[in-house]
Amino acid sequence: MRKAVFVFLSSWLLTLPMLAQDHVTWTARDAQTQFLLNDALLRDLGLTLESTTASSLADGVRTFTFAAPSPSGLLFRTRDGDFDELVGGQLVHQGGFDLNWGSGDASLVNF
Repeated sequence: MRKAVFVFLSSWLLTLPMLAQDHVTWTARDAQTQFLLNDALLRDLGLTLESTTASSLADGVRTFTFAAPSPSGLLFRTRDGDFDELVGGQLVHQGGFDLNWGSGDASLVNF
């Protein structure tokens, strides 16, 4: 009986560092990013969009979804199962849109 208790206790103690581990690093791959843009607000601000990606419009909100396929990946850390921080990597998206205003523009194509 003592031998069985010792084996159980020692194997349980070996798992304690794993149970106490508060940070775990993950990699997000094959991600999608979604933008929700209010058409009326953009218009009021004098902004227009030229899209290279299909979008949908419902209740005045335009939705764009961009894929970020592998091999790009975003590294993030969790603490006790909850998101804690970004720690590295990158996501390279396919598609996008150009944002235009009176005297300039900004491209969010393949960002």
